[in-house]
Amino acid sequence: MTRSPSPVPGPGSGPTLPHAAEQYLAELAETLDELPPDPRQEALADVRAYLEDAVVDGRDLAATLTELGPAAQLGRGYLTVDPRSSTRTRPPGKGGPGSERFGPGGPESGAAHGGAR
Repeated sequence: MTRSPSPVPGPGSGPTLPHAAEQYLAELAETLDELPPDPRQEALADVRAYLEDAVVDGRDLAATLTELGPAAQLGRGYLTVDPRSSTRTRPPGKGGPGSERFGPGGPESGAAHGGAR
């Protein structure tokens, strides 16, 4: 008996995302190419987790992607530098990555998923 390979989970090891979500993440990754590897991976992981949460919660994926805005626009927000701290800032959103959902300190504060990183 031959077993068919199981789908490989994304970096968040959450649910398998629909093609539209994976395409959005690929477009976002292109926009974030100029970021160093660690912040780039963190940004992609934040957005992936947000999309995975939407899928798990049964929210409409098309509406969620519309809420985030175009991937290139979201990516440009991640490239914005905060001149006061010389660190990258999170783009504003409507409940998406970089919004109040992650707490005032952003995802680094551990507020993103209810615990410290």
